[in-house]
Amino acid sequence: MKLLPEPFLYLIKSFSFPIVERIDLIFLCLWSVIVITTYAIYIYCGVIGTMTLFRSQRYHLFVILALLSTFLVNLIPDSIFQVRKMITRTDEFGTTMNFVIPLLMLLIAVVFKRRSKV
Repeated sequence: MKLLPEPFLYLIKSFSFPIVERIDLIFLCLWSVIVITTYAIYIYCGVIGTMTLFRSQRYHLFVILALLSTFLVNLIPDSIFQVRKMITRTDEFGTTMNFVIPLLMLLIAVVFKRRSKV
């Protein structure tokens, strides 16, 4: 299994039906629609968050910056192994931030003695 980069696609390639010769192509088409939709949602949420952060109404600049930054990040890896290493580092960073951000917000709330009205 370690020799195959995507074992699921190799498994699907072996199946054949009378109507559909290569079911893996159908899977890749559906998967690409899901990936593109997810990417668009992330860009949208990032642009809305950045616009709120900078209190701006001009979204064109933020959309261009978000698309350009993700494009440049995608140029970094040269192989599938580097992509997997980046994913591992991103997961570790996300896990760390899940603990750091709430603690940081708690410290800020304690320092400024703000209480929630909820």
